[in-house]
Amino acid sequence: GFGGMIAMLYALRNVALSMEADGGKGSSYAGAAGFVFLLAAAGALVCTGFEFSVHAASSNMSAAMLMGNSLAVANGVILGIGTANVLLGIAILVTKKVYPVVGALAILVGIAMLLTPFLGQDSMIGGIGWLGWAITSIGIGFHSIRSAD
Repeated sequence: GFGGMIAMLYALRNVALSMEADGGKGSSYAGAAGFVFLLAAAGALVCTGFEFSVHAASSNMSAAMLMGNSLAVANGVILGIGTANVLLGIAILVTKKVYPVVGALAILVGIAMLLTPFLGQDSMIGGIGWLGWAITSIGIGFHSIRSAD
């Protein structure tokens, strides 16, 4: 759920910030991606709070309103993840710090995530975006572990 998403957002933020710290071409894209990943993590925390408060709602109407608020904030989180992925993908392609295929995939996944709030979170594009985000994050993490040796 939200815990895993927040952990992935924070890890991707760290990757982006390390790319920014290296300087050179693409470092500004990486810095912007790191900032947007942090904002998305904060939004995910807000969604978590809304959803945890549903169990203490005084009525079904209150619970439904809390879930509606959570979904509204989640659309902003998805837009943030998409934007950050596009920026990180551009930074990867420009700096060549990670495999270029991963950078291109990050851009494609980011575009899918940017379309998700407009097409519906249960749309095929949304599913592709979420699955692609997980695969891209694993690819970035794999490269980070290999380059740490």
